[in-house]
Amino acid sequence: MVEGFAQDAENYLILVRVTPGQPFTYYMGSAWDHGLDFATREAWETFVAGQNPEF
Repeated sequence: MVEGFAQDAENYLILVRVTPGQPFTYYMGSAWDHGLDFATREAWETFVAGQNPEF
């Protein structure tokens, strides 16, 4: 279902084909055990829980 990739000033985008009026499931994850922002899974989950996406 992936049709392509794009980016804007702040995001990398994955373009997918969907059927209008039909539900689809999207899973996303992000973390790296050598990253500097989050030392533990719990720190990452706390950060994610505090976000309020506007979409």
